[in-house]
This record gives sequence, C-alpha cells and structure tokens, in this order.
Amino acid sequence: MPVPTGVGLWLFLAVVAACLAWLVAAVVHTAPAGRGARDGVLAVLAVVGWLGVASLPVGLGLADPAHPVPVVPAMMGVIFAVAFGTAASPLGARLARLPLAVLVGFQAMRFPLEIVLHLWAEEGVAPPQMTWTGENVDIVAGITCLVLAPIADRSRAAAWASQAVGIALLANVLRVVGGSVLGRYPDPLLIPFQLPAFWIAPVCVCGALMVHAITLRRLLGS
Repeated sequence: MPVPTGVGLWLFLAVVAACLAWLVAAVVHTAPAGRGARDGVLAVLAVVGWLGVASLPVGLGLADPAHPVPVVPAMMGVIFAVAFGTAASPLGARLARLPLAVLVGFQAMRFPLEIVLHLWAEEGVAPPQMTWTGENVDIVAGITCLVLAPIADRSRAAAWASQAVGIALLANVLRVVGGSVLGRYPDPLLIPFQLPAFWIAPVCVCGALMVHAITLRRLLGS
C-alpha cells in the first residue's frame, strides 16, 4: 500500500496541526472569565483523545482495505455524530459566538488540503477521482472561504455564500468517497486504511462538518 512522503506529508501534518490548534484556541477564546487555561488544557486532552480513539481501528490493523464497506461507514457514522453533537452542544453555542470571519476562515484549510490530495495522487496514495483533476473540486470551497472570510462579519450574504459553496462541495467529496469505497471507480481509496493519511477524516472532514454546523447555528440564531 503506497504511503505519503515528502512535501505532501509535511503539508498534510501542518494542516492537521492547524485545525487542532484552531479548535483549542477557539475554546480558550470563548471560555468564561478565569477558565481559559483550564478549558485550554481540557481541549488539548479532548483532541488528543479523539485522535487516538478514532485512529484505533487503523492503528490496530482492524481496518482492512479488502473489506472496507463495514469499516468506513462505521468510521463516518462516528465522525458525523461527533461533529454534529459538538455543534449542538453548549460548547457549540460558545463557538458560535466567534466572529464570522473566524468561522468562515476555518474552511480555508481545504485549499492546502486539496493540494495535499493532488500531491498524494501523483504518489499513488490517493486515487485521481479525489483531486481536482477528477471529481473533487473542494479546492473551490477553500478559496471561496479564504476570499470571503475577511468580509463575512460585514456581509451576511458573503457568510451565507461561503456556507452554501462549502457544504455543497463537502457533500460532493463524501459522494466521491462513498463511490470509491463501493468500487464505483477503477482506483481504490486507501486513505482510510493507513496512518497518518487517515487523519484527514477525524480532523479535516469532521472539522469541516462541525464548523459548518456551528456557522449555520450562528447565522440562523442571530
């Protein structure tokens, strides 16, 4: 099974680190007075624990690319539950108070992430359908959010547009992933079965889902 190396690997690890750092910083920033340090420590423990637990099936060799159908839906089910559960929780309410520029700006991580996938496709780590040369054009969501984030607090239309584009293209990514797992493409999707590439699901996909849900909570509630 090909494994990621070189620039693509280091860029991916930087994106993962940035996503996790964003979440910890957001928790600290929205903490009640006097609780920032404590909540920051709890946030670090939570993200490390989540990364560890989510990685167990792959780390223990329980995920088998020869029999992916039972494993991947279970993983995605947990990721959806964590993303939407967090967004609907009191913590989600806290994070919804962040500036829209910060919430929209989080999705800009999808720009470098798509560069990672393109590099991985060249290495044989990711199948071609998962890049902009195939059927995944999520790079447009990353660029859109990067451009619109600075004006999102002044223009609700910009904030809504960023969410519409981001959600639509994330849904398309999930469609391509599902088709790849079910064998609808000639090239298999092996990312869910190796570390650290697997972290794209519990960190980047989960983060994108969660922050979209939190941003919608903010837009619909204010």
